[in-house]
Amino acid sequence: MEERRISFKIDGAAVIDQSVSFKLLSKLDLSPVKYTKLSNNDLSLDLTKPIVVDPVFVGDELVLEFPDFNIIATGISREEVIATFEEDFIWLWREYVLENDVPLSGDALKFKEQLRSWVKE
Repeated sequence: MEERRISFKIDGAAVIDQSVSFKLLSKLDLSPVKYTKLSNNDLSLDLTKPIVVDPVFVGDELVLEFPDFNIIATGISREEVIATFEEDFIWLWREYVLENDVPLSGDALKFKEQLRSWVKE
């Protein structure tokens, strides 16, 4: 965080005289994110085909959206949104693919198979 003093004067009289804090932003990287592997601290999933998502800047966050799995990941940096997307996918994997079929509904079983088709065994 950087602080600067801003002063405006009109005809020699101070109109505004205050300190302002701000953060300098680096150039925003909105190039597509391509996943061929998704991993976190304890699980790694190799994909059968790449997932490619285009980041968008909404409000003050980056967003990666993948409608096939209803994933909407957000973060304040490119690195954070990429990691959040991976965590969201892995959460879905654990909740559906690693779950026993018995408690899953018909739609959940279809979703489980869709997820499984994206990951190499």
